[in-house]
Amino acid sequence: MPRRRFRCLSQAVRYFGYRALRRGLGLEVSHAMLFDLSRAGPIDNDSPGYEFRFLSPDDVWAFAADPANDLDAAMADRLVAGDDVCFAAIHGSRLANYNWYAFGGIEAEHAMRVPMTLPAGFAYLYKGFTHPDYRGRGLNYATVLRALHALRDQGMEQIVGIIEYANWPSLTSYRRFRPVPLGLLMTLGQGRPRWVRYPPRAKAIGVEFGREAENRRAAHAVSELAASAS
Repeated sequence: MPRRRFRCLSQAVRYFGYRALRRGLGLEVSHAMLFDLSRAGPIDNDSPGYEFRFLSPDDVWAFAADPANDLDAAMADRLVAGDDVCFAAIHGSRLANYNWYAFGGIEAEHAMRVPMTLPAGFAYLYKGFTHPDYRGRGLNYATVLRALHALRDQGMEQIVGIIEYANWPSLTSYRRFRPVPLGLLMTLGQGRPRWVRYPPRAKAIGVEFGREAENRRAAHAVSELAASAS
């Protein structure tokens, strides 16, 4: 059997096996990765016709009007608050690709049901999307590469990403950046997970998950409230 055909068959078996466990037991498994911005490769010019830039709140509100963009207008509030940025590829007047980056931490709904906090100089990569009309062109890689350079210029040093197991296209795309593997994030149970296994190497670099992350986020919110009241 040709190697490529065997690989596709192996991936299909693992994909359907994982989906069955997810439906039956609520098992979710994801790869946690660390992207060192100092190692981001040079930007090539193989994506002519696209504009790569950070989106503004007005951009999000406008693009959210098209359901095909899978974008919630309420996400614009995150840009207004300064908690996130969204870096995108725009083709003419169309939103072709985008990825969101959160600073400081992220809620459970955006991190495989497990809240997370990050040390200074870190951002969290999430909600990557390519419009169906632009898939299969390597556009996500081109967009993320430019985002890494833009974030490095803003003082970011590291990016943490979580890619769900068996999401082969995303894994292939992001592994081109040679990320450092942090291990697997695993949750079991529907709704709020009954059992969680955290990536073993994440804590060593200052990333916190679960209850520790919730406590830190709560303490940060209280300190910000106190600062604004003084």
